Amino acid sequence: MNRLIPAFLSVLVVSQISAVQAQTLDAQQILDKAKQAAGGDAWDKVRTLYSKGKSKISGVDADRDEWIDLQRLRYAEKLHYGPISGGLGFDGKAAWGKEPNKPTVTMSSGDFYKGQITSTVLRSYAYWFPKRWETKTEYKGQQADGEKQFQVVQVSPKNGSSIELWFDSKTYLLSRMKGIGAKAFLVYLSDYRDVNGLKIPFFLTQKKENGDVKLEEVQVNKLVTNEQYEAPSETSKSNKKG
Repeated sequence: MNRLIPAFLSVLVVSQISAVQAQTLDAQQILDKAKQAAGGDAWDKVRTLYSKGKSKISGVDADRDEWIDLQRLRYAEKLHYGPISGGLGFDGKAAWGKEPNKPTVTMSSGDFYKGQITSTVLRSYAYWFPKRWETKTEYKGQQADGEKQFQVVQVSPKNGSSIELWFDSKTYLLSRMKGIGAKAFLVYLSDYRDVNGLKIPFFLTQKKENGDVKLEEVQVNKLVTNEQYEAPSETSKSNKKG
């Protein structure tokens, strides 16, 4: 009997390794299908994305402009509430945020920084381009919500927060983004439209926070200066955990 134990353990270890490899392969397969559904190789030529639209946060409307650098992983989202401005961004090194009537704050550590790393990876679709930002992916299986089925992949960017991406099992377009942990959130993506061969969601809503984003136009590879991604002036810098 004792002679059988090493053989049994060997089989068990091999089966566990195979399961992990299959899980990794499944995650990559889902992401590959999602990329193809959203435009395929057309994404390889995208350097920047610019979008203009409206944002509603807690019932308050704002004009919204966003610039995304997909290759260098930077973004800036500027919000205008009449004469008052605010926004969020990541300049490639530090995360920044500005609330209306308050000075801009930048951070290079802490929860806010981690959240902005993940936000940048999502906005720039870096989970399709692992060489641009180190990101672990894990297939979490299929989930159902009523009659809808979703393929779920957990994305964990280096120095960022983990998040679940829910891809529609029929279209393989990203349908939901679900946060993990105490500050969990759920964002719905819809109204996909064709822009230069790319499938881009023109409506995002986060029901728990009573907020949504409605795009009016999207431009691909628009020229943008480096200054566009930098935090606004009058900055209050901090390295404290947010």
